[in-house]
Amino acid sequence: MRSTRAAALTALLICGRAQAAPPAPVPSFHELPTGNGFGFAVFDTEAHKIAQLLERPYRFLAPGPDPHRDGVYRRDLAYDIYFGARAGGIGTWLPDRPQDEVGYVEQTNIIRSVSSLGTVRIESFYFAPFGLDANALILVARATNTGASTTTVDLFALPNLRLGGGNADEPSADGETIATSGLRTVETGALGESGGALVYLPLSPVAKADCTGGWSAVKAGGELASDTRSCTGNDLTLIYQSTPLSLAPGASASFGLIIGFAPAASGANALGDTLATFVAGRPAEQLLTDALAEWASWRKPPPAALSADELRVYRQGETTLRMAQVREPYREVPKQKGHGMILASLPPGIWNIGWVRDATYAIVALARSGHIEEAKDALRFFLAAEGNQYASYTNGPYRISVTRYFGNGQEESDWNSAGPNIEFDGWGLFLWALRQTLDAAGDGAFLEETLATKEKVLDVVRSEVEGAIVRNLEPSGLMLPDTSIWESHWDNRRHYAYTSLTAARGLCDLAAIEQSRGEVARAELLRTRAGQLRAAIRANLLDGDLVLGGSKEGVEDGVYHDAAVLEAFNWELFSATDPLYPATLSGLDRVLKLPSGGWKRNDDGLSKYDSYEWIMIDMRAAQAFRRQGDAARSDELIAWVTAQGRANFDLIPELFNVFPEDGPMWAFAGATPMVGFGAGAYMLALRDRAGDRMAHDCGGPLADGGTTDGGAAPPDAPGCGCAIGAGRRLSCATLAMIGLGGAAVVAVLRRRRRARPSA
Repeated sequence: MRSTRAAALTALLICGRAQAAPPAPVPSFHELPTGNGFGFAVFDTEAHKIAQLLERPYRFLAPGPDPHRDGVYRRDLAYDIYFGARAGGIGTWLPDRPQDEVGYVEQTNIIRSVSSLGTVRIESFYFAPFGLDANALILVARATNTGASTTTVDLFALPNLRLGGGNADEPSADGETIATSGLRTVETGALGESGGALVYLPLSPVAKADCTGGWSAVKAGGELASDTRSCTGNDLTLIYQSTPLSLAPGASASFGLIIGFAPAASGANALGDTLATFVAGRPAEQLLTDALAEWASWRKPPPAALSADELRVYRQGETTLRMAQVREPYREVPKQKGHGMILASLPPGIWNIGWVRDATYAIVALARSGHIEEAKDALRFFLAAEGNQYASYTNGPYRISVTRYFGNGQEESDWNSAGPNIEFDGWGLFLWALRQTLDAAGDGAFLEETLATKEKVLDVVRSEVEGAIVRNLEPSGLMLPDTSIWESHWDNRRHYAYTSLTAARGLCDLAAIEQSRGEVARAELLRTRAGQLRAAIRANLLDGDLVLGGSKEGVEDGVYHDAAVLEAFNWELFSATDPLYPATLSGLDRVLKLPSGGWKRNDDGLSKYDSYEWIMIDMRAAQAFRRQGDAARSDELIAWVTAQGRANFDLIPELFNVFPEDGPMWAFAGATPMVGFGAGAYMLALRDRAGDRMAHDCGGPLADGGTTDGGAAPPDAPGCGCAIGAGRRLSCATLAMIGLGGAAVVAVLRRRRRARPSA
């Protein structure tokens, strides 16, 4: 009977919906980042130029004077960077020319923009090279003669950068010094040592370089009038001009430059040596070719049966995850403990900050896609970074941050008038990511490693991750109130389902790890605690219709539909036949579904942010629908997000817009490109569809005397109850057996939500 009821609920969920076709994809994103773990540059596809060059990969370098406010902002060093060209009597800067093509090359971090100048096609490439442990940007311009006769081309490179103080997004260009010795040029600004230094190294023969002017001459079709490579003054730019390139019909030639940034001016010489060693005499075109080869060697096989469009978005997601990981070396003095940290978004998205939650989804995506070392580096970061800043809120010590990190590895928690964010979910999420990484690696050797802190991995995991969870379990079996996934801030803390779900999954995963080590007693204790959490979730967080609510308090108040509970499905925490699954999915779909077919994140209506379409939620819902037998609905969600990605350079955002006053409907919104909550979630949905799923060992019988399917069927589960008289309702099974038509089922699905009956 229980399996019949679950099947009936699922049948109604699948057959009863009237799914409209999704809207057309909306091209709406125009800024392409490139990064290598040391810094980022951003290409503006509408302005046809590099518009940002960031001195660090993360948004905040370190804490500021007020620990309750944002930290020290990193600077954007670029006014702009672009190429110019002159051929056949025509010359100009390329941003002034129409752009024929733009995008990433082969879903890498290499950006390509194409323009034409008469019969000469100019391809501009910009990328931050992996394999170079420095914040650097390579610029390559390739000229191809598409005409019938030989022509001569001059190429120009303009890196207009700033190293002064002032606003972080617009440093001043005062007090600049450009000093050239041989091929190497060093630029410093008014801040001196603390402002850092830029190092320029041409990758091709240079006819002239001029820091006294020349922009107007090139714009007018001329060449540089001077060859002056050292200057002192304000707002200086060293413009490079190639030697003349004689191109026969069909021939190509390239011109390039590498730019590096040293955080301290005294590091310029060492950086110059590092750049020269990396270049090793290779011309611009060879560096481009080698960069593409390096990307090809880094790739791992994609999941099976991807469409051509899915493969492109998956590959660009893989690239997004790689670019999001900080590669700066770990050191104690000056404090720099960010190595391995994964940012929540790439720039220009504002969340290029090391959030715990977002990073764990990225780690799982990396591990399950075969990038084991990157996943391990991210886990090492969490264990060696500085947490425990908010121990007064957590009943004792903990290692994984309660919110996020500054770039130097110090813990951060954002504050507002309701206090800090204190999120307990990161501890269970870390254990989930740890187990996924160990399973993908095929051994537990990582647990025996010694961290940069001189501690053993397993010791820290037991004492300050597992221990933190146990210290914050309350007698009910739930985790103590916290601010959880949607960051409600401390005065608004609740018993959030997501936090207890993460703890249950994390303790279960740690139990599997301990079992594999022969620690049977520890494993059994962990499974018991995980089972107690699952039982408490069932006892405290279901409404009268078996819908799993977002928080205990929300269920009591009658406002509780929260897509965060989808992880009960995706982490398989209850029996596969448990009727809470179809009841919850039906209830959530009825309340959270948007006209696109995707979902907002909850129904509390506290902010517009809640009500946008969330790509993370779409992808986790896709996995949940598939687990409930609704492959068609799952595929619809994946197809919608894929189409939007293909229309926007294969990238995944945080949100889709649903407010007409904010611009085109369904346009990209929020932070883009999004990492764990974007690319990572998309990759996991595709891997899940292909059968690449985590171990299913966390949803066994509950130990508290209850049953995994909740016992008797509710009289009126959502989407299945129909009033037929004074207080009487037809059961789900009855509705399924009498074969209600689609219109009747839809009417039932729209039944008013009821709060959980009082005891």
